[in-house]
Parts: sequence; structure tokens; C-alpha cells
Amino acid sequence: MTWGQFVALLKLRIRLSLNQAKKGGKFAYYLTAGLMLIGFLFSTTSLILGFAGGLAFLEGAGFEKVLVSWTIVGCVFLLFWTIGLLTELQQSELLSMDRLLHLPISLKGVFFLNYSSCLLNISFLMFAPGMLGFAVAMIYLQGIKLLLSIPLVIGFLFLVSAITYHFRGWVGRLMENKKYRGNVIVIMTLIFVLLAQVPMMYMRGVEKQGRQSRKQVDQTSANRLKSLRRFNQIAFENDAISIDAKLALDDAVISKNKEIREAEIRDIRDRRKARMTQQMKTICTWFPLGWLPLGIAYLTEGIVTLPLIFITVLFTAGIVSLSYAYRSTLNRYLVGDQTGSNRRKSDTPKIDNLDSLSVKKLDFMYRRIPWIPDSASVVAFSSFRALVRSPEAKLILVLPSVLLVLFFGSSFFAKESISRITISESLRPWAGVGSVAGVMFMLSSFMFNMFGLDRDGFRAFVVTPIQRKHLLLGKNLSMAPLGFGLSLGFILILTFIAPVGPFKVLAVLMQVPTIFLLFCLIGNYFSIGFPMGIKRGTMQPSNPRILYIILISIVMAISMSLILIPSTMVFGVSWLVEFVTQQDVGWLYLVLSVFEFAIVAAVYDRMLDQQAQWLWKRESDILLEVANVPE
Repeated sequence: MTWGQFVALLKLRIRLSLNQAKKGGKFAYYLTAGLMLIGFLFSTTSLILGFAGGLAFLEGAGFEKVLVSWTIVGCVFLLFWTIGLLTELQQSELLSMDRLLHLPISLKGVFFLNYSSCLLNISFLMFAPGMLGFAVAMIYLQGIKLLLSIPLVIGFLFLVSAITYHFRGWVGRLMENKKYRGNVIVIMTLIFVLLAQVPMMYMRGVEKQGRQSRKQVDQTSANRLKSLRRFNQIAFENDAISIDAKLALDDAVISKNKEIREAEIRDIRDRRKARMTQQMKTICTWFPLGWLPLGIAYLTEGIVTLPLIFITVLFTAGIVSLSYAYRSTLNRYLVGDQTGSNRRKSDTPKIDNLDSLSVKKLDFMYRRIPWIPDSASVVAFSSFRALVRSPEAKLILVLPSVLLVLFFGSSFFAKESISRITISESLRPWAGVGSVAGVMFMLSSFMFNMFGLDRDGFRAFVVTPIQRKHLLLGKNLSMAPLGFGLSLGFILILTFIAPVGPFKVLAVLMQVPTIFLLFCLIGNYFSIGFPMGIKRGTMQPSNPRILYIILISIVMAISMSLILIPSTMVFGVSWLVEFVTQQDVGWLYLVLSVFEFAIVAAVYDRMLDQQAQWLWKRESDILLEVANVPE
């Protein structure tokens, strides 16, 4: 590949990005072009800011300060780099190898182009020049002995980019099978969220140890002060000292005890800082991506051997990773991929197993919901089955599920945090209502675009003779297991953390179906009036119009705020009565909640008829929007 070909393909990639943004309208086009321009300009600004930050913070810095500073810089870069990676995996590749192999370019040239293009992202443009500027500032401040920090930074960036490119190729081959695409993204997102909690959990443990140590110091200081003042009191009672001498001795004792306490606290802080530094050093030693801060910290002490070893290993590991990526690419395009559609016939399930599996699925689909029409029950179970199997749904559901697990874990193990909760008992039910509203807000991507996930399957609903009221009812009921399950989980945790009376617990539980029905009413209007086609495997609109999406998001936020007005009024009335009478009126909150649910249910049944008529008129427009979505 010549330099002219390389530049031409880079320009082509930029043009394709702009053309893709242009589909969303002029606003999206100019916004994307502006962000790209800002990204390139910011790379120069990042170099200057990195140099200035190094001059400001690293003057006279020793091993500990350099290790901590570079560890923070490296972790922040990896955080943004990983977020960018997860975002890129959910998007289709603009300039894939399949589109370039027919050109007179060698496979090595195409491979090099794809690898180079992975460096043209916001994370790299923001942090790479800044990290180099940071290293140059250290060379300026501490002399030529820090010169090896430049190849350390380059080796770190090279290793991260090489491993990422190799990983993207491996994951990309897995995601070619659309059946596993969503599962791969969900698992990666879940791992990323859980790993992101590790620093918080570590700092929480350090904070807990610090509170315990400070508590011990305060207790020891109080006992010491009490003992010394008691000694002065005994001397005064035995007429050994005068009252003025006693007061002077008391002041001296208080001052001396304060100095001792501050010295003990400083000693504890220094020991904790030294322990954290040692732990950080150990982690960086065994974690290759931690060799950047550790190597630069060694350079500040004049140690050159270990940084040279780190540089050699970083570049070697990056080259090995790229060679394996190239080899797998070569095997794929010259030998052929033996996965996916080229499976052996022996891997195909037997017909008997398929029949039995189909029977089980049909048994699930034809279950009945009590007091619900059969047609609505079929729609509910079929939509629920499609929802839980949809990769797009898993991408959204992973967030509340992870939050539920983390919330439960932190609440169960951090008992000292639970003991510090001072929420008034009369206000505690409001936390339960807020958690229910939060769960419904997380599910708004489904509730406010119910037909978007159906895509071509929406044709089946259009041609069936099912009543449109039953169709909307079934669609709403398909969301109930997710909304009710997550809401009950949060309510049980809040009840464990901040217990309330049984009447208030029942009242909060009664708010779950009330808020759910209100969300369904608003969601039906948005699903019918503003449908959006969704790309397979992602939650991205098939025809993104940025300004349109922003306006819809604002209207959705306002609507969801209005939904909480009935629950707020019911809770406000019961809280006001309890505040005036100074009596527990949980029973009143329960009665009002039941009355509120009855009214909302009646309104829902009445408005569902009107929404069904509107759906009948809008079916063709919805079909044009959600069906035939490109891959």
C-alpha cells in the first residue's frame, strides 16, 4: 500500500462517517463534522494541557506521587477506551475488509489500514497527546533520566491498541452470528460495569479501615484525657495544688493530648498511604498495563533496568498480538472460517429434539392469564418471549439488573452504612415510590416504542383479526414481569434498609401496578404516534434524526414527570395527616392507594378503547417505519 492509497482510504472513511450522519438530517451532519474537527483540534490542546499539568503537579515528585499520578492517568484512559470499544462493537463497520479486498491492495495493507483506523477515536485523540505531554514535562523537570518515559508511554498505547484490535477481530467473528451478537455485547457490558465497581469497593474498604482507626484513636485520646484530668482533680482535692494551678494543668493536658492525637492520626494516615502505595506497586508489577506508571516511578529513582525490560515486553506483546490477529485474518480470507454457517452436519439437532422443543414453546405461548381475553394472553406471552430473547432487550435489562445486584450487595454488607440512615419514617415510603418510577424509566425504551422491536413481525399483528384493544393490552402485559419483578426487588431491599409499618409497605406495593398502568398509557401514545425502527442487535434507530429524537426525549421526560403526580398527591395527603395528628396513619395511605389504583384502572380501560381506534388508523404508517429495517 502506497502513502497515497492510505491517505485516500482515510479520507473515504471520514466521508462515510459524515454521510452516515447526514441521514439523520443537517443538524446531525454538522454536529458530527464539528465533533470530528474539535477532536483533531483537541489533540493539540491535549498535548499542551498535559505538559502544563505535568509542570504544575510533578515538580519535585518522588516515587509515590509519580506512581499514583500515572496510575490515575492510565486508568482514566482505559476507562474511556473501553467505553469507546463497547460503543464501536454495537455499530456496523463503515469500511470493512470485505469492501477493500477487491481493490489492488495487499492484505497486509488492508490490515494495517484497519489497525490504524482504530486509533482515530476520541479516547486516543484526547489522552495520547496529553500523556506524551505529561512525560515531556517530567523530562523537563527531572532531567534526562526520565527520557525512557516516552517509549514507555508509546509502548503502553501500542499494547492497548494491539490487544484491542485483536480482541475486536475475535469478537467480530463471534458477532457475525446474529444469534450471539447481543449476548456478547451484554456479557461485555456486564463485565465492564462490575469491574468499574472494583475501585469504589476498594476505596470503601480503605475508608472503613480509616474510620475504625480514627475511632480507636479518639477513644484512646478520650481515656487518656480523662485519666490526666482525674489525676489533677485528685491533687486539687488533696490540697497539693491550687485552683489556678489545676486550671493551668488542665489546659496543658488538653493541649498536649491534642498534639498526641494529631500525631497518632498523622501516623495512621502515613501508614495507610504507605500500605496503599505498596498495594498499588504490587498490582502494577503483576498487571502488564500497570508497567507504565511503575516504570516511570522507577525512573525517578534512577533505576533503568526494569523500565527497559518493561519497554521490551510491551512492544513484544503488542507485536505478538498483532501477528496473531493478522494470522487469524489470513486464515479467514484464504482458508475460510470454519465457524458459523460452516458447521458440521453432526452439530445439527435431531428432528425429534426440535419437535419436542417446539411443543414446549407452544405450550408456553398458549398459556392463559386469568380474567384476560385469550387473544391478549397470546400476544402477551409471545411478546414477552420475543422480548427476553431479543439482544436489544438484554442490552437495556442488564443495567437495572446490575444496579439491583450492586445495591443489594452494598446494602447487605455495609451494615455500618445502614445504621447511619436517618430518613424519617414518614418519608421512607416515598423512596419506594421513587424506586418504582426509576425502574419504569429504565424500561421506557420498550414501553415508549413497543412495536420497534417487532420489525417485520409487526405484519403478523396487522393481518390478524385480533381486536386492537387486546393487542395493546397484550403488549402492555408483556412488560409486566420485568417491571413488577425489578420493582419488587428494590422495594424489598428498601424495606430491609429502612423498615416501615406493614400498611405502608402494602401501600407502596399497591403503587407498582398504578404507576405501571400510567406508564403503559403514555407508552401506548408514543408507540402509536412516534414509532421508530430499531436496528437488529442494537437499540439504535434505523433512521436517526437527532433533532427529532431530542424533542421526543424532552416530551417523554415531561410526560413521565406528570405520571408521578397522582402518587405524589396520595402520599402527600397521608403525610400531611400524619404530620398534623402525629399519629401513624399507614392505613390511610393504603386506602388512598387502593382508591387511586381503582381510578387509574378505570381510566386505563376507557382510554385503551380510544388508543385501539387510533392504532387501527396508524397501522400502515407504523408498518412502514418499523418494518424492513436494514441490517
